[in-house]
Amino acid sequence: MAWTIGNIAADVVKPIGNFFLDRSFLISNYAGMTHPLRSYRKSAGITLSALGARVGVSKGFLCKIEQRKQLPSLALAAKLSEATNGTVPLADFLPAPAPSPCPKEAAE
Repeated sequence: MAWTIGNIAADVVKPIGNFFLDRSFLISNYAGMTHPLRSYRKSAGITLSALGARVGVSKGFLCKIEQRKQLPSLALAAKLSEATNGTVPLADFLPAPAPSPCPKEAAE
């Protein structure tokens, strides 16, 4: 049984830590952008399989991370950053902050 938040289905909103990430926000904000992990991996000549074996996940899961369809856990993000010798910083694996729902009014 899928849980819902109001009338938003669980497959649209994913819990990340103590907040919820709207998957469409994640995808729309990065549409057409190559993930830095993919750029690093390609330039270093590392395959998805080799990197996956190094950090303990499948190449399919890494592919989803590179396509920005899946967020890694904080522990996995740290392993990936370490595997790239810091070339891809931990922050590149974290979701972008959600935009403020109400713009701040100009000071009167």
